Amino acid sequence: MVTFRSGWKQTGDPTTYAWDAHTYEASSDPTVLDRCNGRVGPDGTYRYHATATFPYILGCYAGTPAENAGDDGGGGGGGPGGGGPGGRPPPPGGAP
Repeated sequence: MVTFRSGWKQTGDPTTYAWDAHTYEASSDPTVLDRCNGRVGPDGTYRYHATATFPYILGCYAGTPAENAGDDGGGGGGGPGGGGPGGRPPPPGGAP
């Protein structure tokens, strides 16, 4: 079994707004996930992972929805991408 790890590192006070207390560090290590807490699997599809450290679940959405997404009940795909402004989600309760 492979254990994937978040690429987000704590760089500030974790008792404040969590997204301000962590910085993403890209890695060439294949067990380190992208900034959305996902990766492209061996079959070429993109997948999100839950981790034991921040951000625990997906950090942003990756890829672009297809015109027929959901028509056949199959999964989407796509590669890493987007998120909120600056690559992170907006703060709770409003725009950044």
